[in-house]
Amino acid sequence: MLPVLRGKRQRSRCPARLRRSLRGLRGPIATHAILLFAIFYAIVLPAFSIAALLLVLPSRAVTIGGCLLTVLILGLFLSLESINGDIHPPRRRLLVGTATSFAIVGCASLVIGIVNGDALPQRSRLIAGSEIQVGKDPYRLAVGRNKTLWIGERDGKIKGIDTSLRQPIGTPVRVGNRLEDLAALENYVFAVVDRGKLVRLDPDPTAPRRLVGRRYGSSGGEIAIDGESLLVSDPASARVYRFSVDLKPIKSIQVNTRREADATAIAVDEDGFLWVLDAGLNVLYKVSLETDEVLLWKQIAGGPEALLVAGGVVYVAHPSLGFIEKREQATGRLLRRRIPIATGPTRLSSAGGLLVICNAKTDSVSPVSLKTGRRVEAALQVGAMPTDVDFGPHGGGKGWVVNRRDGNVMPLTVKSASRANGDGG
Repeated sequence: MLPVLRGKRQRSRCPARLRRSLRGLRGPIATHAILLFAIFYAIVLPAFSIAALLLVLPSRAVTIGGCLLTVLILGLFLSLESINGDIHPPRRRLLVGTATSFAIVGCASLVIGIVNGDALPQRSRLIAGSEIQVGKDPYRLAVGRNKTLWIGERDGKIKGIDTSLRQPIGTPVRVGNRLEDLAALENYVFAVVDRGKLVRLDPDPTAPRRLVGRRYGSSGGEIAIDGESLLVSDPASARVYRFSVDLKPIKSIQVNTRREADATAIAVDEDGFLWVLDAGLNVLYKVSLETDEVLLWKQIAGGPEALLVAGGVVYVAHPSLGFIEKREQATGRLLRRRIPIATGPTRLSSAGGLLVICNAKTDSVSPVSLKTGRRVEAALQVGAMPTDVDFGPHGGGKGWVVNRRDGNVMPLTVKSASRANGDGG
């Protein structure tokens, strides 16, 4: 008997009274632990996830919190199993197996959060450089080839800037009396002026037809680039016109015949579909450029102003309501997480995995992650009354913002956090 008793004393590391207390509490603690964990995963975690979607809370708190609680419960089960060595084997296997399964689920949710970019801070940031004075009343800009930047003034003048030398190229050229939009394609600059006139400017001053214009509608709209052709909107007629680089008309697309229709903004997605923003009827259209057929239309919130398609998501800015609406590119389905913005004229662009929001009222540009829909840093103050931002047709890492009231342009660079540290642009 003595060897057996000695062996039991060596195996036990707790006083006899503590062992008896733990043995009495063993069942209730394990039962309550399992119940608590089941309640968390069945009720609390889904409720918190729904609240995160509705209130735009950081979902990384959900994944990290679930993982930590999983590890805590696993540690409690293993502690009970190690202290009470005489737990019945089937029950012990059930406890350890249940805890391990929950731990795997929690860790898997954390890994999914990391892969989706929800559990780690974004590694991109927006950096502003030193401004370049370009004259009075700059309104629109377009990033051209060979480090060339084109500036369009509100009164219809276009001027070029060599960004490497920070010097103007030639003399300004007047293309109309009122500028609406500006774009660069191949070796040309295109502008919409004087309520429905499309103008092409050849940067070469010796070109025989340096300035070519064609009237297409009765109101000034926006320009969108689609491969080797241009799309131009006519808000008054709710039509979109397609032109070649030589300004030869290819076709026109009627998106709505109602008098209230107002095709304000247009954009072309990665799959070659046209998106049209109707500010008169508050409708968003998806149109096939091959068949000219309206594939889908969605009723949207009031006061739409700017449109952008990037990363499989359609962004519609509603400055009067203070948010950007997000829709799935494939189906037009409304995504719940809105992006809050300030009221005032707004322009959108994208580069390096970021949505860049230009707001003329707050004198700032705001970077938002295209993957998570969250701001990656505070708004960047750029200058007085920024009216346009552009990163070029391919959304590279370098772009520009034009500050109308200051009469200058400012370079913007998207960099990863590891490379941006210590770099002031």
